[in-house]
Amino acid sequence: HSAIGGIADAATSFGLSDAKLKSNLTKVGTDGSLNVYTWEWNKLAEDKFGLTGTDKGYVAQEVKRVMPEAVMTIDGFLAIDYGYLSEVGVQ
Repeated sequence: HSAIGGIADAATSFGLSDAKLKSNLTKVGTDGSLNVYTWEWNKLAEDKFGLTGTDKGYVAQEVKRVMPEAVMTIDGFLAIDYGYLSEVGVQ
């Protein structure tokens, strides 16, 4: 998942995954109780965080409904703790 969210690094396992940063969301499957999507980062994502291109993963708003403890806010946008999801066996 290193590409998911674009800003995850060795110090954190959080990745931006807010629906407000995504365009052309397409559901491609499920992972337990979570939907898996592909998307394109939109202009807001590029301008604010430098995220470009396409990616695959979850939508933070959906994860927050199922596992709120796995979601935090970064600069006003939702991010997912992929390390936590891994610990609980989601990915």
